Amino acid sequence: MPSAQGLADVPHGTLEEEGAAPGNGDTGGSGGATPPANRPDPDGGLADTGSDTPVGLISGIAAAIAATGAALVWWMRRRRTVHQ
Repeated sequence: MPSAQGLADVPHGTLEEEGAAPGNGDTGGSGGATPPANRPDPDGGLADTGSDTPVGLISGIAAAIAATGAALVWWMRRRRTVHQ
């Protein structure tokens, strides 16, 4: 391995020490097997990219819980100030 000062003298792409030459065509993979053909969707629809979680329902329930909590806090504070 060249020293740190000698690295500038080594041409780019020299891989003698690793035992591989650049551009030898070996990119790994399955060794020449072709990928499956692209078959379009028979329904012509778009791909499913999201989840099936009912976001509107969950956010509605969360808003109702937050409103109930705020109303409870308001009612308890009002009740305590009246009795004192």
